[in-house]
Amino acid sequence: MFALLLFGAFLTTAQGSSFRMIELEDGLPLAPIPIPVEVQFITQNDQQFPGKKNVSYHAALCGGCSFDGLNARFAVNLANNPWDKDSGDYITVYVRASDPTGQVIATNLINEDTAVPDFNFTYSAKYKDLFFDVVTGPAPAFTFTLSLTFDYKDRVYLPLPCVPRWQMTDEEYAVAKNYRRKGVESAGNLVPIFISSSIQSVQTRRHKLYTLDYCFGPEHHYNITITVIANDQQSGFATYACKKTYKKGNCDVETPFSDISGGAVNVVPVGLDGPQDYGPVLVRVRGDGRYDLNNNFTLASSYPR
Repeated sequence: MFALLLFGAFLTTAQGSSFRMIELEDGLPLAPIPIPVEVQFITQNDQQFPGKKNVSYHAALCGGCSFDGLNARFAVNLANNPWDKDSGDYITVYVRASDPTGQVIATNLINEDTAVPDFNFTYSAKYKDLFFDVVTGPAPAFTFTLSLTFDYKDRVYLPLPCVPRWQMTDEEYAVAKNYRRKGVESAGNLVPIFISSSIQSVQTRRHKLYTLDYCFGPEHHYNITITVIANDQQSGFATYACKKTYKKGNCDVETPFSDISGGAVNVVPVGLDGPQDYGPVLVRVRGDGRYDLNNNFTLASSYPR
């Protein structure tokens, strides 16, 4: 028994020493876990179609692993007319999974005949990419935008372990490119943007770390623009952005992508050069406003182009 206790003590000591050596070797404390910024998939601009038109939109989710079990919220925004069933000013939406010919997994219809502008459904990773069949109502003309978001604070069930991806596969891209259901007259994409879902805060001279989990397409170069905007008169910032290839995923103030103006608005353009860069984009925000106070801000990032 004594021998077993002695062996257990040796194991505990050895494991503790190994952990300390990892910290000392890096010369820094273990990296903080970055805060994910909420993603929205949107139409890039106003969509304009006549009545009784059937169009489709695709949202690339890179397998959907990151969204498994979350509540998905979809919004249709009519720009020029109020939503009115009696006048024909409404739009019907059917949501399909990665197979464009597959069954409808959600719709904005209530009681099978009344369309509403906002609806939600539980997303499952088995759906993979999402396709939205959009049918304009029997009115002369429509101007609208669409938005899909996943509520990170509203998880319907715990997801199974999975390995996330940050680039579409060749098969996913081919399906999206060739997506044309019978009767669909036009097809487009919902592009990802990132906007913090609530006002963020960081104390002056302190840092906070965030992650932007893009799903990149097949191109060999993309540009994104990261913006930090103050929500009051006392706040200022420095912002640093890091690609996956920078220091093996560790983001520090030496990155070549930064805005160290200390101003109320920071703008950081980032270029990504090929699949080796396609991974989480880390954003480090330093508070640089009034001494010893919190700096309040909104963090946003553009779609890849």
